Amino acid sequence: MYLMVDIAINALAATSYSLDASALASDADGTLLFKDPSDFHTRCDISWGNHTSEQVCWLVTGDDDGGVALLDLKTESDSVASVLKDWVGGYVTEYRIDGFRIDASKHMSKKFQHDFCQAAGTFCMGEVAGDNTEYAGEYQGADGIDSVCGFGLMYGFVNVFTAGDKMSTLEYYINLAASSYPDPTVIGTFLDNQDLPRFNSLTSDASLVYNAIVGLFMYGGVPIVYYGLEQDISDGPTDPQNREALWNYNSYATDGVTFGRITNLNKIRKRLGGVGKLYKTVATVLATQDQDIALQREEVLTVLTNRGTSGSGTWAIKGTKFGNSASVIDLLSCSTSTTDSNGSLTVTWTSGEPFVFVSSSVADQAGLCGSLPNGTNAITASSSSVSISIVPVTSSASTNGNLAAITEGSSTPSSFSVSSALSSNTSWYTATSAASSVSSSGSVVVVAAVSTASVAVSSSGSICRRSKKSRRQL
Repeated sequence: MYLMVDIAINALAATSYSLDASALASDADGTLLFKDPSDFHTRCDISWGNHTSEQVCWLVTGDDDGGVALLDLKTESDSVASVLKDWVGGYVTEYRIDGFRIDASKHMSKKFQHDFCQAAGTFCMGEVAGDNTEYAGEYQGADGIDSVCGFGLMYGFVNVFTAGDKMSTLEYYINLAASSYPDPTVIGTFLDNQDLPRFNSLTSDASLVYNAIVGLFMYGGVPIVYYGLEQDISDGPTDPQNREALWNYNSYATDGVTFGRITNLNKIRKRLGGVGKLYKTVATVLATQDQDIALQREEVLTVLTNRGTSGSGTWAIKGTKFGNSASVIDLLSCSTSTTDSNGSLTVTWTSGEPFVFVSSSVADQAGLCGSLPNGTNAITASSSSVSISIVPVTSSASTNGNLAAITEGSSTPSSFSVSSALSSNTSWYTATSAASSVSSSGSVVVVAAVSTASVAVSSSGSICRRSKKSRRQL
């Protein structure tokens, strides 16, 4: 796991908006890092759309916020920049930080942020808020920072999945991202954040939410899930309801439908990343209809719709990369389809569901939908007298720790009462580096679910046999 921290360095919060020396010096408890009036910009209200004003005036002047002001730091000052760069180096070292999301990136110069991130030695993603994608793209690059948050893409997702816009709207923002960002593969994609309405406050249709989340994960870039989306929190749409504490709701439940869907999408994205060049590209628009869009990203075809839960229909998508009469699998349902003689793929909706199609061979390589993941080995029992006990895949027990990181197969029984011994040369699938064969006993782990099996149960070792019937995703 990597640690990415949301960091605010543009301004300091204070109960007084006075910048005179005596007011700053009165900060006896030392919460203000800067106490010289020359370290701050003169207090003024922002003229939105004027980039100079956005960088030198204050986000909050204090007048309308109960006296809490955001004292805007003069980050273009060498002395201010030097202090911040020295500080961030120690901060990264102390907490072993891997990356930063820079709050209010639009309100600081590219040069300062470039130098700041160089001092940090980490990946940086800037919050350049607003609908000017071209301007946001100017912050990314060799003289700026690594990445920015994809506000344009967010507007596209929100408009088509909550406001009923045609899919041409999302197509526009996808094409705009491709032309505006020097490297769209690292752009932060998101549906909502602390300053925007929670996505679930804008629609109650679970199918629309699911389609948007699938688009978020499968477009490319760096998917950002704002806390609470996985718990179906719908309060909002304004502050403070969109910033409420998670423990006020369903806390940290992991058994919800949306939580499971996000977990599955994260797994799909990770597995597909090991196949082909997926991480090096973002999706492009293959085709659209008013309510539907097909996105091609290397070997993956994602189909989204805003038909909603009650939506049904069919669509023949032409020009896929699967070839003629090819077998494909939808990784969300693990159902199979076949392209026609011209390579077109017909999708059928019953409840406005999304699809993520790959070829059967890619699914096999990625170890998805019942297939074995890359790097697994086949263990051959060379003797019919091998006796092996069975434990569930979810177990964190023994087998030299091989099961510790496995979290799937929650419905797998904890034991079996069967007595049929292993036949000679029976193949078992394992993700361990164990020997390629066992004779009288063994400790073999299989990363797959079990529904039925015929094996002997008695002595040492732990094994789960792959069952095609279970169709469990690895």
